Amino acid sequence: MNMRLIEEWPPAGRVSKAESLPVIGASRRGLGPLTGYWHDHSVDTSPKSTSEGWVLPFVKALFRPRQGVADAHQPQNPPEVLSKPSTIDRLTYAIGDIHGRYDLFALAIEYIRHDARALNERPRIVLLGDYIDRGPDSAQVLSAIIDLRAQDWCDTEVLLGNHELFMIKFALDTQSGAPWLNYGGLSTLASYGITPPADRNDPDAWQALQDELLVKIPRAHLQLLSHAHIYFIAGDYLFVHGGVAPGVPVEEQTVDTLLWIREAFLKSPRASEYVVVHGHSAKATADNHRWRIGVDTGAYATGVLSVMRLNGPERRLIQAKLSGVITPP
Repeated sequence: MNMRLIEEWPPAGRVSKAESLPVIGASRRGLGPLTGYWHDHSVDTSPKSTSEGWVLPFVKALFRPRQGVADAHQPQNPPEVLSKPSTIDRLTYAIGDIHGRYDLFALAIEYIRHDARALNERPRIVLLGDYIDRGPDSAQVLSAIIDLRAQDWCDTEVLLGNHELFMIKFALDTQSGAPWLNYGGLSTLASYGITPPADRNDPDAWQALQDELLVKIPRAHLQLLSHAHIYFIAGDYLFVHGGVAPGVPVEEQTVDTLLWIREAFLKSPRASEYVVVHGHSAKATADNHRWRIGVDTGAYATGVLSVMRLNGPERRLIQAKLSGVITPP
């Protein structure tokens, strides 16, 4: 794959359809329904994939199931050792679904900065996906993440969520516009100064909306998503947006599973050899189980953005609210 296209796409200013949607290979293929579309169509998500298909270069880069590995791939604790505490290689903060709540995200980051300074450590921040949709400031959140990655006081790992995939799918296929807008995309469009079509039955209106999005979304936002991970492993912990299929090695999981799974994962007493830290499934309170940590507390609706601090064997919940940041017992 031509990685140079990823760095340079999209060109500055308004571009033609041919320029904004470069084709890899000789054929164009529809991406199919959102659930299952990648696994069922032209591009194999395995590391050994050689299939080309048709897809934006930055999107193709997204769907390689890349992992970030802080240390050895195998967990430090053998699966049979249930009593030994899970550990991580360095101070790490995992942040749940932000969904356009820049106000809460800014509070959480400021708290993390001071907390890490008090511990005299350079922290790792893992963002678990779903930065956009539903809340009011999606574009501002993506810009803030870009700024955070440039800071020298921390290291930031950016994971993809299913809502980012909704936006990407609309950038490829106008027929996916209505499902995306119904799923929270209206607020994302508004954050870029874009008005949705008045007539949702007009194909030309959807085409115009797609063109406007491709012009108004900053190139840096697309590059941020193109360099994101699907999952990240550090010590005994696996960080992923949705979860994992129980009993399936992480390298064999499909992208759809990692970003969309709910019930089978949530109901499993132990879905993975790792402790899985995830978002996606919003609950009133964060989950802190032996083998699973869920930190999506529905920030866009509840006004509570949850963060889990991992430091050696220690776990500590942090919650950002407009009234301040708290650390529940």
